Amino acid sequence: MQASIAVVAVLVLALSGVVSVTLASRASAATGNVIVACPKLVTVGSPGSGGCVSMDTAIAQATASAGDDTIELENGEYCPIDISPAVGHPTGSIAFVGRGMAQVEEGGGTTTVSGPTAGLSSIRWDSAFCGGSNPGYDVRVGRDDFSHLTFKNLTLDGNGSGKAFDGVEGVAHGSPFVALDDVIIQHAGIGVHWVGQDLTITRSTIQNNGTGVSIGGNAGIFNDTIYGNTDVGLTGTTFEIVANNDTISGNGYGIDAPPSASVMDLSNDLIADNQTDCEHSNDVTDFGHNVTGDSSCGTTFDDPSDQLNTGATLPAPGLNGGDTPSILPGNAARGYVVDHGASCPLLDQRGATREFPHCDVGSVQVFGSTAAVLSVSPDPHDFGPVNVGTTAHSLEQITNNSGNPVVVQNASASGVGFSAAMNSSCSDELEPGDSCNVTLSDHPTASGTQSGTLTINTDAGVRTVPLSADAVYPPPHNDAAPWIAGTAVVGSHLVGHDGGWTSSSAATITYQRKWLRCTDSGGGDGGGGGETANSVSCSAVAGATGTTYDVAPEDIGATLEFEVTAHDDNGDTTATSDPTGIVSEGSGPANDQFSHAQLITGASGTVDGSNIDATGEGDEPDNAGVSAPIASVWYAWTAPADGMYRFGLCGTTFDTTLGVYSGATVDALTSIAENDDSCSSQSQVDVDATAGQTYDISVAGNSGATGSFTLSWAKVVPVDHFSVTLPNAPAGGAFTVIATARDAAGNKITDYNEPAPTWSDLSGELSPTDPQPFVNGVSKTTGASIADPTHGDTVSVTTAAATGTSRVFNVYGPVDHFVLNPVSGVSAGNSFTVTATAQDALGSTVANYSDPTTWSDTSGELSPAAPAAFVNGVSSTSATITDPQTDDVIEVSNGSATGDTNHFRVLGALDHFAVTVPANFDVGSNVKVTAIARDSAGNKLVTYDDPSPAWLDQSGTLSPSDPHPFVNGVSKTTGASIADAYRADTITVVSGGEAGVSNPFNVHGPVDHFGVVVAPNVAAGAPFVVTATARDAGGNKVSAFNDASPNWSDLSGELSPSNPAAFVNGVSQTTTASIADPYRADTITVTSGAVAGTSKPVSVHGPIDHLTVNVLHDVTHGGTFTVTVTARDTAGNVVLGYNDTSPAWSDLSGSLSPTNPAPFVNGVSKTTTASVANAFHADAITETSGTFTSTSNKFNVT
Repeated sequence: MQASIAVVAVLVLALSGVVSVTLASRASAATGNVIVACPKLVTVGSPGSGGCVSMDTAIAQATASAGDDTIELENGEYCPIDISPAVGHPTGSIAFVGRGMAQVEEGGGTTTVSGPTAGLSSIRWDSAFCGGSNPGYDVRVGRDDFSHLTFKNLTLDGNGSGKAFDGVEGVAHGSPFVALDDVIIQHAGIGVHWVGQDLTITRSTIQNNGTGVSIGGNAGIFNDTIYGNTDVGLTGTTFEIVANNDTISGNGYGIDAPPSASVMDLSNDLIADNQTDCEHSNDVTDFGHNVTGDSSCGTTFDDPSDQLNTGATLPAPGLNGGDTPSILPGNAARGYVVDHGASCPLLDQRGATREFPHCDVGSVQVFGSTAAVLSVSPDPHDFGPVNVGTTAHSLEQITNNSGNPVVVQNASASGVGFSAAMNSSCSDELEPGDSCNVTLSDHPTASGTQSGTLTINTDAGVRTVPLSADAVYPPPHNDAAPWIAGTAVVGSHLVGHDGGWTSSSAATITYQRKWLRCTDSGGGDGGGGGETANSVSCSAVAGATGTTYDVAPEDIGATLEFEVTAHDDNGDTTATSDPTGIVSEGSGPANDQFSHAQLITGASGTVDGSNIDATGEGDEPDNAGVSAPIASVWYAWTAPADGMYRFGLCGTTFDTTLGVYSGATVDALTSIAENDDSCSSQSQVDVDATAGQTYDISVAGNSGATGSFTLSWAKVVPVDHFSVTLPNAPAGGAFTVIATARDAAGNKITDYNEPAPTWSDLSGELSPTDPQPFVNGVSKTTGASIADPTHGDTVSVTTAAATGTSRVFNVYGPVDHFVLNPVSGVSAGNSFTVTATAQDALGSTVANYSDPTTWSDTSGELSPAAPAAFVNGVSSTSATITDPQTDDVIEVSNGSATGDTNHFRVLGALDHFAVTVPANFDVGSNVKVTAIARDSAGNKLVTYDDPSPAWLDQSGTLSPSDPHPFVNGVSKTTGASIADAYRADTITVVSGGEAGVSNPFNVHGPVDHFGVVVAPNVAAGAPFVVTATARDAGGNKVSAFNDASPNWSDLSGELSPSNPAAFVNGVSQTTTASIADPYRADTITVTSGAVAGTSKPVSVHGPIDHLTVNVLHDVTHGGTFTVTVTARDTAGNVVLGYNDTSPAWSDLSGSLSPTNPAPFVNGVSKTTTASVANAFHADAITETSGTFTSTSNKFNVT
């Protein structure tokens, strides 16, 4: 039960001049004066019962002296608190603060307040204690001599009896700041009716009033619930309203922001489940993240973050953990209440902290703290030590602790080096109790302590986990192992290479090196680094700490290894090469060593040789990277002249490698040319030689292969590229590919021969496997084919000397569809061109397509009957369409493949104008009238121009005299106006012999008269409804008209009450009108100033007073005639409610039949079969019903 009123207010006067009124229980100790106040007293100094004073007098007395004073509200005072008269002139702030929602009970006409935090929980008014009348408000703020006034943690309750009055009324026009905080306002005509200056409403509930909040000043409405108000939830008339994170639901209209009223700034608001969400939204400014339930808000909400027309269904308000009722949409509403990234107040209506940076639309954070929904482990998450430049991975487990499914939307990590990725187990909804994992990664780039945050976004809110790691630099990293160049033969020169190393901190790396001699006492595999593995024992070779080593006789039977220790500021790392082969005495060809290369001379020639038993030397190059273990022999050749020379091993029986170098020592050679397989598995290179330059030639085998060979050399004209030609071809069909060898100038090289060229294409389906050999500079393959259609293919032909690629070509398949050119600018009856191209599935033109096709269009008027024949896959037709069309499409088909044009219009001649005018505007105001020239199909005729169109309207007062000229098919007159009020007016535009009539519209003027509506029949003394509507001269309703005290009168002079109801928004509706006595053809006239209006005649019916009997004319004896008898009241009105089943009658002739007249039904007895048997002069009929008798007029029976 809502309480009536708190009984005590404690007024605390601080030395700073700030006045704080804190409502407390009557048992509270007072430290200063005790002042008894009667809130119902408005006039200063008028004492109430018990000597109480008005609220303003109490405030004045409390501010007159220092110290804490107590203002006690008189028991039984249920009147509103009125803060209006300027008495006391407080200079600071006034606050009415309720201490919690105390338990309040009513009994015996008094109010008892109890509870551990007793305080004000309700203010209400009651006419029984206010002299029998209500001032129309619960709390009224009418003074402006304080800086702040606050109502906090209160309930203002009209208790259902005050629907016509306001909960909080503000009429101050000075500079106070008024705040409603944590307040419930209900059961009032208007919950908050504010026409003052600054007002804020926070964390409050405005419910079950007529209108929720009506603002006529600047107002901020934050975290509030506006619910169940029968008219409108939130409306404004002037100034600016800022509404943020409010829930507006269950009202007649959600918001009403009519034109030229207040500016309503909306953000993060949930406006849903009202009968209509928006009545007007002309002056709404959309700041984003708003949700509407239906489409009534139109295009007002245009921010991409809005969710519109969601069909939201919301529950009724409940406490939901707060002091004021709020609406908790629940899980079913997730799709339209979750707002990502919008700014929201820190606390929601319940006082719960929102989840930043994400929060829910509306006044309530739906799910509360995300921690109550999700648990995460570990929390916080520490990676421990992680090496800089490496990546460490770890799992974070998410568990759904709620009773509802939760969707994990995404996970991200902030902080340098951290990243996060959801595992697949998080891709579906997490049922209650289920878990899923997020993979966390840390890749530090610098040493030191790392910190970051894991953010987990779900539809239940946001969960964050602190991240940390200790980033350290590791010692040098061995990217490539050390290695040994050379052959393990006594007397050979070995070169040790350090391998690849990286310092994680970019520090300088220094190296310590040593050579190891390793022996295997048990036949195991190699080891190294001084360690023993599989019976291999290694020891450092004395004095061998450099990068080179000459194999000694004492190394025979052992293997050798090269060990490198890298050092930087972060530590040491040791790496060892693979072992050499077992050291032997060795034997081989005479030119085995680089220093013993065999000399060859001349511009061309051949030499036979062998690399059997050949070895490699330290740092000897590995021809083409495939010769190891190296078994090479060397040749030295000096170029006799500049030019290109070819060295080859073609025809040799083993897999060779060939390299040409320049340089003085084997470990300092520069590569000129290297090759593995040029002619089959043999090698061939071209060298651009300089006369007098000596070149070193290495012949070896692939992967250590050995055998006999013939080395040839000759001067050649170098091939620069191949030109490759071929035509378009059908899929699967044979075509010819011609590749021609050419030099850099494009000349054909006729002496170029290559037995084994290769080729490829982009489709991967080119056959045969290889093209034909080059003979005299040409490779011609006549049986080439590609199995499937290919778009944009090329063929590349390649040899060791050069390569060449064909132009782009298409391998087309069967016809898949037709492509038609875009069609535009078509005029009815005029020709235009339609081009159709036959294409396969990849979009290639099917060049050999020539089959017949058909076509049709949407209009059915396309001519000729069929398109032109296809030539080389293309058909081009000159076509016509007879009549205008708005959306025509041409389709070409061969039965299995089709193709359509774009949608296009066919323009015809001018047929009419489409004229649009605003539906409502005021007399004399400027409006825009738009006329568009259209053909018979409704197409806009953009080529139509007319410098002098004409127009007229029904009112005859349209100006200017002519509309704006037609330009590009449009006449747009922005300054049109109509001088007189008119209802359902239309504008007709005439141009070029055609016309167009606008939509009907209303031109609103000032009040001209009242339309008064009354039922045609009312009962004397009974209430009936009189509705008067303010209308202008055109008959339009004038909604802006208001009059608190109109007048009326009627012909009877007995109309009551003395005045009709006030005009509100153009309407006065009096539901308790009555006229005491019967009256016939009464009229009611309503006046306001010089404006009046009279109703149609109304009959005021009373009880039956008499009967009237009518026989319309003389009758013939024996014939039938009609007798009508009417029951009437004193005014002569038919008594519609009178019925009698057995009236009686008689006449002077004594021969009247039938025996009784017809029954009375709704006040009338009508007998259509009356008859008098005998002729009679001056006969008369007398009828009786109950106690009433009446005789008819005299008539003759002939």
